[in-house]
Amino acid sequence: MAKRRGAKRAAIAVAHSILVMISSLLRNQTTSQEKGETFFEEQERQGAEKRLVRQLSRLGYHVELQPVALAG
Repeated sequence: MAKRRGAKRAAIAVAHSILVMISSLLRNQTTSQEKGETFFEEQERQGAEKRLVRQLSRLGYHVELQPVALAG
């Protein structure tokens, strides 16, 4: 972002995101929790599932997802 908008705007954007996070923690009276190493990968996988099911439904298919048993 600093490259596109400049160092000052990038610093303000980072400060804003930190402020939003802190205010959320204070408002909910919680502590920060680490999401884990695979959190974003799992979130991306679930998003892809939803997107693909929605696309197939728009094309007129009834979709029912079932996990595949891994050979091993």
